[in-house]
Amino acid sequence: MHLSKSLAAAALLLASAATPAATISILPASNDINVGDNLDLELRIDGLGDGTSPSLGAFDIEILFDDAVLGFDSAVYSDLLGTLNADAFPFTTPGPGGVSISNASILDNASLDALQPDAFTLATLTFTGLSAGSRSLSYGTVELYDAFGDPMTPTAQNTSFVTINAVPAPAAALLMLPLLAGLAARHRR
Repeated sequence: MHLSKSLAAAALLLASAATPAATISILPASNDINVGDNLDLELRIDGLGDGTSPSLGAFDIEILFDDAVLGFDSAVYSDLLGTLNADAFPFTTPGPGGVSISNASILDNASLDALQPDAFTLATLTFTGLSAGSRSLSYGTVELYDAFGDPMTPTAQNTSFVTINAVPAPAAALLMLPLLAGLAARHRR
């Protein structure tokens, strides 16, 4: 009876070792932008092997945001899962209040191990400030898979808080300067 409990405990330990953990982070270039400005956001992974297993073979991550305040523009993917559209196949799906980004590699484990450091940017997402307000960027779905296609245990951290400032209107006096200059020139004649 003790042998079966020991085997069950060993199997559980091996199963937990077979699903490596990795950390996903949202890192905005700035937490404060104006309406109409772009916000670049890096989606990073950390906790992989540095030139060794575990390597990332695929991911599917949803970033949630208030689409009345931020508008999604584009995603630029890293080539550390392979040459884009040759060895790795990125896919971006914008939707109301969120954007899903995914990428899957067809490279083998040894190739991914050699290609990937322990931490890197998965993709850089660009947003535009649409209206004034302070909002957070957070995670919806977060799925990671190693080079063998086995699920990895993700830890999602660093949800970001972004403030979009209204662009101040020019002062009334500045708007009247051309009019005043015109009147002064006319008065001199």
